[in-house]
Amino acid sequence: MPEVRLVDVSLRDGNQSLWGATGLRTDHILQIAPVLDRVGFRALDFMSSTAMGVAVRTHREDPWERIRLTRAAMPDTPLQLIGTGFRFISWERAHPEVMQLVYERLVAAGISRFVLLDPMHDMDAVRRSARMIKRAGGTETILALTYTISAVHDDDFYAGIAAAAAGSPYLVAPDLGVSVLQTGCGALADGSSLPDAQRVVANLRALGHTVDVDDRLLAVAARYFSRLAAAEGLPSGRPQPYDEAFTRHQLAGGVLTTLRRQLAELGLDDRFGAVIEEVSRVRAELGYPIMVTPFPQMVMGQALSNVLAGARYEVVPDQVIRYVLGSFGKPTAPVDPSVLDTIMDRPRARELAAEPPPLSVAELRLRLPRGISDEELLLRFGMPAEEVDAMLAARPAARHYTPEVQPVLRLLRELGSRPPAARLVVDKPGFRLSLSASGEAAGG
Repeated sequence: MPEVRLVDVSLRDGNQSLWGATGLRTDHILQIAPVLDRVGFRALDFMSSTAMGVAVRTHREDPWERIRLTRAAMPDTPLQLIGTGFRFISWERAHPEVMQLVYERLVAAGISRFVLLDPMHDMDAVRRSARMIKRAGGTETILALTYTISAVHDDDFYAGIAAAAAGSPYLVAPDLGVSVLQTGCGALADGSSLPDAQRVVANLRALGHTVDVDDRLLAVAARYFSRLAAAEGLPSGRPQPYDEAFTRHQLAGGVLTTLRRQLAELGLDDRFGAVIEEVSRVRAELGYPIMVTPFPQMVMGQALSNVLAGARYEVVPDQVIRYVLGSFGKPTAPVDPSVLDTIMDRPRARELAAEPPPLSVAELRLRLPRGISDEELLLRFGMPAEEVDAMLAARPAARHYTPEVQPVLRLLRELGSRPPAARLVVDKPGFRLSLSASGEAAGG
Protein backbone atom coordinates (compact mmCIF):
# COMPACT_ATOMS: atom_id res chain seq x y z
CA MET A 1 0.00 0.00 0.00
CA PRO A 2 1.37 3.49 -0.84
CA GLU A 3 2.48 5.94 1.82
CA VAL A 4 -0.04 8.69 2.61
CA ARG A 5 1.08 12.20 3.60
CA LEU A 6 -1.00 14.70 5.57
CA VAL A 7 -1.51 18.44 5.09
CA ASP A 8 -2.73 20.01 8.33
CA VAL A 9 -5.48 22.63 7.91
CA SER A 10 -6.02 23.65 11.55
CA LEU A 11 -4.42 27.10 11.33
CA ARG A 12 -6.29 28.30 8.22
CA ASP A 13 -9.29 26.26 7.15
CA GLY A 14 -10.02 24.95 10.65
CA ASN A 15 -9.90 28.44 12.13
CA GLN A 16 -11.98 29.82 9.26
CA SER A 17 -14.59 27.05 9.24
CA LEU A 18 -15.06 26.60 12.99
CA TRP A 19 -13.96 29.88 14.57
CA GLY A 20 -15.09 32.42 11.97
CA ALA A 21 -11.44 33.07 10.96
CA THR A 22 -11.04 35.19 14.12
CA GLY A 23 -10.14 32.61 16.77
CA LEU A 24 -6.37 32.36 16.31
CA ARG A 25 -3.89 35.08 17.21
CA THR A 26 -0.17 35.12 16.54
CA ASP A 27 0.72 33.97 20.08
CA HIS A 28 -1.69 31.02 19.77
CA ILE A 29 0.11 29.91 16.60
CA LEU A 30 3.67 30.48 17.81
CA GLN A 31 3.06 28.43 20.95
CA ILE A 32 2.27 25.27 18.96
CA ALA A 33 4.30 25.92 15.77
CA PRO A 34 7.47 24.05 16.86
CA VAL A 35 5.36 20.99 17.66
CA LEU A 36 3.51 21.11 14.34
CA ASP A 37 6.86 21.40 12.58
CA ARG A 38 8.00 18.05 13.99
CA VAL A 39 4.81 16.04 13.50
CA GLY A 40 5.74 15.16 9.93
CA PHE A 41 3.08 17.02 7.94
CA ARG A 42 3.62 17.42 4.20
CA ALA A 43 2.64 21.10 4.57
CA LEU A 44 0.48 23.42 6.65
CA ASP A 45 -2.55 25.15 5.15
CA PHE A 46 -1.54 28.37 6.86
CA MET A 47 -2.82 31.54 5.26
CA SER A 48 -5.12 33.31 2.80
CA SER A 49 -5.39 36.98 1.96
CA THR A 50 -8.72 37.02 3.80
CA ALA A 51 -7.02 35.67 6.93
CA MET A 52 -4.38 38.40 6.59
CA GLY A 53 -7.13 41.01 6.58
CA VAL A 54 -8.73 39.45 9.67
CA ALA A 55 -5.41 39.62 11.54
CA VAL A 56 -5.30 43.38 10.94
CA ARG A 57 -9.00 44.10 11.46
CA THR A 58 -9.76 41.87 14.44
CA HIS A 59 -6.47 41.51 16.31
CA ARG A 60 -4.50 44.54 15.09
CA GLU A 61 -1.64 42.21 14.24
CA ASP A 62 0.75 42.46 11.30
CA PRO A 63 0.06 39.40 9.09
CA TRP A 64 3.44 39.67 7.39
CA GLU A 65 5.13 39.46 10.78
CA ARG A 66 2.93 36.48 11.68
CA ILE A 67 4.19 34.65 8.59
CA ARG A 68 7.85 35.49 9.37
CA LEU A 69 7.62 34.45 13.01
CA THR A 70 5.86 31.20 12.14
CA ARG A 71 8.38 30.41 9.43
CA ALA A 72 11.20 30.91 11.96
CA ALA A 73 9.42 28.71 14.50
CA MET A 74 8.85 25.88 12.03
CA PRO A 75 11.53 25.94 9.33
CA ASP A 76 11.05 22.37 8.10
CA THR A 77 7.37 22.31 7.08
CA PRO A 78 6.15 24.28 4.02
CA LEU A 79 3.63 27.00 4.77
CA GLN A 80 0.78 27.13 2.27
CA LEU A 81 -1.37 30.03 1.09
CA ILE A 82 -4.63 29.54 -0.81
CA GLY A 83 -5.95 32.22 -3.13
CA THR A 84 -7.80 32.98 -6.34
CA GLY A 85 -4.91 34.74 -8.05
CA PHE A 86 -6.90 37.84 -8.96
CA ARG A 87 -7.45 39.57 -5.58
CA PHE A 88 -5.64 40.43 -2.37
CA ILE A 89 -7.73 41.00 0.80
CA SER A 90 -10.21 43.25 -1.01
CA TRP A 91 -12.82 41.52 -3.16
CA GLU A 92 -11.99 43.76 -6.09
CA ARG A 93 -9.70 42.58 -8.87
CA ALA A 94 -6.09 43.64 -8.48
CA HIS A 95 -3.70 44.77 -11.22
CA PRO A 96 -1.26 42.01 -12.32
CA GLU A 97 1.66 44.14 -11.04
CA VAL A 98 0.05 44.23 -7.61
CA MET A 99 -0.42 40.46 -7.56
CA GLN A 100 3.20 39.96 -8.61
CA LEU A 101 4.31 42.12 -5.69
CA VAL A 102 1.98 40.17 -3.37
CA TYR A 103 3.62 36.88 -4.33
CA GLU A 104 7.12 38.33 -3.98
CA ARG A 105 6.43 39.58 -0.45
CA LEU A 106 4.70 36.35 0.56
CA VAL A 107 7.69 34.28 -0.56
CA ALA A 108 10.08 36.66 1.20
CA ALA A 109 8.04 36.35 4.40
CA GLY A 110 8.07 32.55 4.33
CA ILE A 111 5.26 31.15 2.16
CA SER A 112 6.65 28.57 -0.28
CA ARG A 113 3.56 26.59 -1.32
CA PHE A 114 0.57 28.13 -3.11
CA VAL A 115 -2.86 26.72 -3.95
CA LEU A 116 -4.56 28.49 -6.85
CA LEU A 117 -8.32 28.21 -6.86
CA ASP A 118 -10.08 30.18 -9.58
CA PRO A 119 -13.84 30.26 -8.87
CA MET A 120 -14.56 30.78 -12.56
CA HIS A 121 -12.29 27.93 -13.67
CA ASP A 122 -10.38 30.29 -15.94
CA MET A 123 -7.38 28.10 -16.70
CA ASP A 124 -5.56 30.84 -18.61
CA ALA A 125 -5.77 33.07 -15.52
CA VAL A 126 -4.53 30.22 -13.32
CA ARG A 127 -1.52 29.66 -15.56
CA ARG A 128 -0.70 33.39 -15.46
CA SER A 129 -0.82 33.32 -11.67
CA ALA A 130 1.35 30.19 -11.56
CA ARG A 131 3.99 31.94 -13.66
CA MET A 132 3.91 34.91 -11.26
CA ILE A 133 4.48 32.58 -8.31
CA LYS A 134 7.39 30.91 -10.05
CA ARG A 135 8.99 34.30 -10.81
CA ALA A 136 8.52 35.26 -7.16
CA GLY A 137 10.41 32.17 -6.01
CA GLY A 138 7.56 29.92 -4.87
CA THR A 139 8.63 26.28 -4.85
CA GLU A 140 5.23 24.57 -5.14
CA THR A 141 2.06 25.57 -6.96
CA ILE A 142 -1.06 23.44 -6.68
CA LEU A 143 -3.93 23.94 -9.11
CA ALA A 144 -7.24 23.24 -7.39
CA LEU A 145 -10.37 22.26 -9.28
CA THR A 146 -13.39 23.24 -7.17
CA TYR A 147 -16.14 20.70 -7.58
CA THR A 148 -19.74 21.71 -7.17
CA ILE A 149 -23.23 20.50 -7.98
CA SER A 150 -25.54 22.50 -10.22
CA ALA A 151 -27.51 22.35 -13.43
CA VAL A 152 -24.38 23.23 -15.46
CA HIS A 153 -21.50 21.59 -13.54
CA ASP A 154 -21.70 18.07 -14.96
CA ASP A 155 -19.09 15.41 -15.81
CA ASP A 156 -18.43 16.85 -19.27
CA PHE A 157 -17.80 20.29 -17.79
CA TYR A 158 -15.16 18.99 -15.38
CA ALA A 159 -13.59 16.70 -17.96
CA GLY A 160 -13.02 19.75 -20.15
CA ILE A 161 -11.60 21.80 -17.28
CA ALA A 162 -9.27 19.00 -16.19
CA ALA A 163 -8.00 18.61 -19.74
CA ALA A 164 -7.30 22.34 -19.95
CA ALA A 165 -5.49 22.28 -16.60
CA ALA A 166 -3.45 19.12 -17.18
CA GLY A 167 -0.56 19.12 -19.62
CA SER A 168 2.86 18.42 -18.12
CA PRO A 169 1.73 17.61 -14.52
CA TYR A 170 0.36 14.30 -15.77
CA LEU A 171 3.82 13.38 -17.07
CA VAL A 172 5.51 13.70 -13.68
CA ALA A 173 2.76 12.98 -11.14
CA PRO A 174 2.90 9.17 -11.52
CA ASP A 175 6.65 9.22 -10.88
CA LEU A 176 6.17 11.31 -7.74
CA GLY A 177 3.73 8.82 -6.25
CA VAL A 178 2.19 11.55 -4.13
CA SER A 179 -0.93 10.76 -2.13
CA VAL A 180 -1.96 13.52 0.25
CA LEU A 181 -4.96 14.03 2.56
CA GLN A 182 -5.92 17.20 4.40
CA THR A 183 -6.81 16.88 8.09
CA GLY A 184 -7.34 19.00 11.20
CA CYS A 185 -6.20 18.65 14.80
CA GLY A 186 -8.22 18.46 17.99
CA ALA A 187 -10.84 21.20 18.35
CA LEU A 188 -10.00 22.48 14.85
CA ALA A 189 -11.05 19.23 13.16
CA ASP A 190 -14.41 17.78 12.15
CA GLY A 191 -17.68 19.68 11.80
CA SER A 192 -17.31 22.10 8.91
CA SER A 193 -13.51 21.68 9.06
CA LEU A 194 -11.59 18.59 7.87
CA PRO A 195 -11.52 15.14 9.57
CA ASP A 196 -9.44 14.61 12.70
CA ALA A 197 -5.83 13.66 11.93
CA GLN A 198 -5.47 11.13 14.74
CA ARG A 199 -8.53 9.18 13.63
CA VAL A 200 -7.53 9.38 9.96
CA VAL A 201 -4.03 8.08 10.73
CA ALA A 202 -5.39 5.18 12.76
CA ASN A 203 -7.85 4.23 10.04
CA LEU A 204 -5.27 4.45 7.25
CA ARG A 205 -2.81 2.27 9.13
CA ALA A 206 -5.55 -0.26 9.84
CA LEU A 207 -6.08 -0.45 6.07
CA GLY A 208 -2.38 -1.14 5.52
CA HIS A 209 -1.15 2.33 4.55
CA THR A 210 2.04 3.88 5.87
CA VAL A 211 1.59 7.31 7.49
CA ASP A 212 4.90 8.66 8.74
CA VAL A 213 3.89 11.10 11.47
CA ASP A 214 4.96 11.40 15.10
CA ASP A 215 1.93 10.13 17.00
CA ARG A 216 3.05 11.65 20.30
CA LEU A 217 3.52 15.13 18.86
CA LEU A 218 0.28 14.84 16.89
CA ALA A 219 -1.49 14.15 20.19
CA VAL A 220 0.27 17.15 21.77
CA ALA A 221 -1.01 19.41 18.96
CA ALA A 222 -4.55 18.04 19.25
CA ARG A 223 -4.59 18.58 23.03
CA TYR A 224 -3.27 22.13 22.62
CA PHE A 225 -6.04 23.21 20.25
CA SER A 226 -8.66 21.64 22.52
CA ARG A 227 -7.22 23.43 25.58
CA LEU A 228 -7.09 26.68 23.60
CA ALA A 229 -10.76 26.30 22.62
CA ALA A 230 -11.75 25.75 26.26
CA ALA A 231 -9.67 28.72 27.47
CA GLU A 232 -11.03 31.14 24.86
CA GLY A 233 -14.62 29.92 24.87
CA LEU A 234 -14.42 28.69 21.27
CA PRO A 235 -16.40 25.73 19.87
CA SER A 236 -14.82 22.35 19.20
CA GLY A 237 -15.51 20.64 15.91
CA ARG A 238 -17.60 17.48 16.11
CA PRO A 239 -18.53 14.93 13.44
CA GLN A 240 -21.86 16.02 12.04
CA PRO A 241 -24.65 14.15 10.25
CA TYR A 242 -25.19 14.42 6.51
CA ASP A 243 -27.24 17.47 5.54
CA GLU A 244 -28.93 17.24 2.14
CA ALA A 245 -29.53 21.02 2.15
CA PHE A 246 -25.80 21.57 1.66
CA THR A 247 -25.97 20.23 -1.89
CA ARG A 248 -28.30 23.15 -2.68
CA HIS A 249 -26.91 26.14 -0.78
CA GLN A 250 -23.26 24.91 -0.57
CA LEU A 251 -22.29 27.52 2.05
CA ALA A 252 -19.10 26.58 3.86
CA GLY A 253 -18.86 26.56 7.65
CA GLY A 254 -17.25 29.98 8.00
CA VAL A 255 -19.98 31.65 5.93
CA LEU A 256 -22.74 29.88 7.86
CA THR A 257 -21.18 31.02 11.12
CA THR A 258 -21.11 34.60 9.87
CA LEU A 259 -24.74 34.39 8.74
CA ARG A 260 -25.90 33.08 12.11
CA ARG A 261 -23.99 35.84 13.90
CA GLN A 262 -25.43 38.58 11.67
CA LEU A 263 -28.99 37.35 12.16
CA ALA A 264 -28.47 37.06 15.92
CA GLU A 265 -27.18 40.64 16.08
CA LEU A 266 -30.33 41.77 14.24
CA GLY A 267 -32.58 39.68 16.48
CA LEU A 268 -33.66 37.64 13.45
CA ASP A 269 -32.45 34.15 14.33
CA ASP A 270 -35.78 32.75 13.15
CA ARG A 271 -35.07 33.87 9.54
CA PHE A 272 -32.07 31.56 9.12
CA GLY A 273 -34.04 28.89 7.25
CA ALA A 274 -35.59 31.47 4.91
CA VAL A 275 -32.18 32.94 4.06
CA ILE A 276 -30.73 29.48 3.36
CA GLU A 277 -33.58 28.72 0.96
CA GLU A 278 -33.05 32.09 -0.73
CA VAL A 279 -29.32 31.35 -1.12
CA SER A 280 -30.16 28.36 -3.32
CA ARG A 281 -32.50 30.48 -5.44
CA VAL A 282 -30.05 33.39 -5.81
CA ARG A 283 -27.20 31.06 -6.74
CA ALA A 284 -29.24 29.58 -9.59
CA GLU A 285 -30.30 33.03 -10.82
CA LEU A 286 -26.68 34.26 -10.86
CA GLY A 287 -25.53 31.38 -13.06
CA TYR A 288 -24.43 28.90 -10.37
CA PRO A 289 -21.22 30.54 -9.12
CA ILE A 290 -18.97 28.07 -7.33
CA MET A 291 -19.27 28.73 -3.63
CA VAL A 292 -15.71 29.68 -2.76
CA THR A 293 -14.56 33.13 -1.68
CA PRO A 294 -15.67 35.69 -2.69
CA PHE A 295 -18.83 34.20 -4.23
CA PRO A 296 -20.52 32.65 -1.15
CA GLN A 297 -20.30 36.02 0.60
CA MET A 298 -21.89 37.72 -2.42
CA VAL A 299 -24.68 35.17 -2.77
CA MET A 300 -25.37 35.16 0.97
CA GLY A 301 -25.39 38.96 1.10
CA GLN A 302 -27.89 39.14 -1.77
CA ALA A 303 -30.07 36.43 -0.23
CA LEU A 304 -30.05 38.24 3.11
CA SER A 305 -31.04 41.50 1.41
CA ASN A 306 -33.84 39.75 -0.50
CA VAL A 307 -35.29 38.27 2.69
CA LEU A 308 -34.98 41.38 4.85
CA ALA A 309 -35.85 44.07 2.29
CA GLY A 310 -39.30 42.73 1.55
CA ALA A 311 -38.79 42.72 -2.23
CA ARG A 312 -36.25 40.60 -4.08
CA TYR A 313 -33.30 42.55 -5.55
CA GLU A 314 -34.62 45.81 -4.13
CA VAL A 315 -31.18 46.15 -2.55
CA VAL A 316 -28.19 44.86 -4.53
CA PRO A 317 -24.66 44.96 -3.03
CA ASP A 318 -21.90 46.45 -5.20
CA GLN A 319 -20.03 43.16 -5.41
CA VAL A 320 -23.07 41.41 -6.91
CA ILE A 321 -23.32 44.17 -9.51
CA ARG A 322 -19.61 43.75 -10.29
CA TYR A 323 -20.14 40.00 -10.66
CA VAL A 324 -22.96 40.57 -13.16
CA LEU A 325 -20.78 43.09 -15.01
CA GLY A 326 -18.10 40.41 -15.42
CA SER A 327 -15.50 41.95 -13.11
CA PHE A 328 -14.70 38.50 -11.71
CA GLY A 329 -14.84 36.69 -15.03
CA LYS A 330 -17.59 35.19 -17.14
CA PRO A 331 -20.32 33.39 -15.11
CA THR A 332 -20.44 29.65 -15.78
CA ALA A 333 -24.09 29.89 -16.86
CA PRO A 334 -25.95 33.02 -18.03
CA VAL A 335 -27.49 35.18 -15.33
CA ASP A 336 -31.29 34.88 -15.27
CA PRO A 337 -32.52 37.49 -17.82
CA SER A 338 -35.09 39.08 -15.51
CA VAL A 339 -32.56 39.36 -12.68
CA LEU A 340 -29.95 40.71 -15.10
CA ASP A 341 -32.37 43.42 -16.29
CA THR A 342 -33.29 44.34 -12.71
CA ILE A 343 -29.65 44.73 -11.68
CA MET A 344 -28.37 46.45 -14.82
CA ASP A 345 -31.23 48.97 -14.79
CA ARG A 346 -29.94 50.44 -11.53
CA PRO A 347 -28.05 53.77 -11.60
CA ARG A 348 -25.36 52.13 -9.44
CA ALA A 349 -24.75 49.54 -12.15
CA ARG A 350 -23.98 52.30 -14.64
CA GLU A 351 -21.61 53.93 -12.15
CA LEU A 352 -19.72 50.69 -11.52
CA ALA A 353 -19.57 49.92 -15.24
CA ALA A 354 -17.66 53.18 -15.68
CA GLU A 355 -15.08 52.35 -12.97
CA PRO A 356 -11.45 52.77 -14.06
CA PRO A 357 -9.25 49.66 -14.34
CA PRO A 358 -7.29 48.42 -11.29
CA LEU A 359 -4.35 50.58 -10.22
CA SER A 360 -0.81 49.49 -10.96
CA VAL A 361 1.89 49.43 -8.28
CA ALA A 362 3.28 52.75 -9.54
CA GLU A 363 -0.16 54.35 -9.38
CA LEU A 364 -0.69 53.03 -5.86
CA ARG A 365 2.61 54.55 -4.74
CA LEU A 366 1.41 57.95 -5.96
CA ARG A 367 -1.83 57.68 -3.97
CA LEU A 368 -0.49 56.20 -0.73
CA PRO A 369 1.90 57.75 1.83
CA ARG A 370 5.45 58.13 0.58
CA GLY A 371 8.19 55.90 1.95
CA ILE A 372 5.98 53.06 3.19
CA SER A 373 7.16 49.47 2.79
CA ASP A 374 5.79 47.17 0.10
CA GLU A 375 4.04 45.16 2.82
CA GLU A 376 2.26 48.22 4.20
CA LEU A 377 1.41 49.34 0.66
CA LEU A 378 -0.32 46.03 -0.03
CA LEU A 379 -2.29 46.17 3.22
CA ARG A 380 -3.40 49.73 2.45
CA PHE A 381 -4.36 48.62 -1.06
CA GLY A 382 -6.73 45.98 0.29
CA MET A 383 -8.00 47.51 3.54
CA PRO A 384 -9.45 50.74 4.98
CA ALA A 385 -6.70 53.13 6.07
CA GLU A 386 -8.02 53.39 9.65
CA GLU A 387 -7.71 49.63 10.17
CA VAL A 388 -4.09 49.59 9.02
CA ASP A 389 -3.37 52.68 11.15
CA ALA A 390 -4.83 50.91 14.20
CA MET A 391 -2.63 47.88 13.54
CA LEU A 392 0.49 50.02 13.28
CA ALA A 393 -0.39 51.88 16.48
CA ALA A 394 -0.93 48.68 18.45
CA ARG A 395 1.89 47.05 20.36
CA PRO A 396 3.67 44.11 18.71
CA ALA A 397 1.75 40.86 18.84
CA ALA A 398 2.33 38.65 21.86
CA ARG A 399 4.54 35.64 21.18
CA HIS A 400 3.69 33.31 24.06
CA TYR A 401 0.41 31.76 25.13
CA THR A 402 -0.59 29.25 27.81
CA PRO A 403 -4.25 28.20 27.77
CA GLU A 404 -4.41 27.33 31.47
CA VAL A 405 -3.51 30.82 32.71
CA GLN A 406 -6.02 32.69 30.51
CA PRO A 407 -8.91 32.64 33.06
CA VAL A 408 -6.58 34.15 35.68
CA LEU A 409 -5.35 36.82 33.26
CA ARG A 410 -8.91 37.72 32.30
CA LEU A 411 -9.82 38.04 35.98
CA LEU A 412 -6.83 40.30 36.64
CA ARG A 413 -7.62 42.47 33.59
CA GLU A 414 -11.23 42.82 34.70
CA LEU A 415 -10.22 43.71 38.25
CA GLY A 416 -7.71 46.24 36.93
CA SER A 417 -10.42 47.96 34.91
CA ARG A 418 -12.67 48.48 37.96
CA PRO A 419 -12.51 51.19 40.64
CA PRO A 420 -10.35 50.34 43.68
CA ALA A 421 -12.07 47.94 46.08
CA ALA A 422 -11.77 47.95 49.85
CA ARG A 423 -12.24 44.22 50.05
CA LEU A 424 -11.81 41.19 47.77
CA VAL A 425 -13.39 37.83 48.55
CA VAL A 426 -12.75 34.53 46.77
CA ASP A 427 -15.45 32.07 47.81
CA LYS A 428 -15.76 28.55 46.43
CA PRO A 429 -16.70 25.13 47.86
CA GLY A 430 -14.20 24.20 50.55
CA PHE A 431 -12.23 27.45 50.22
CA ARG A 432 -12.71 31.09 51.23
CA LEU A 433 -10.16 33.92 51.02
CA SER A 434 -10.83 37.49 52.07
CA LEU A 435 -8.41 40.36 51.37
CA SER A 436 -8.93 43.89 52.69
CA ALA A 437 -7.33 47.19 51.86
CA SER A 438 -5.80 47.26 55.36
CA GLY A 439 -3.65 44.30 54.44
CA GLU A 440 -5.49 41.79 56.60
CA ALA A 441 -6.19 38.40 55.12
CA ALA A 442 -8.48 35.66 56.28
CA GLY A 443 -8.94 32.20 54.88
CA GLY A 444 -10.92 29.13 55.60
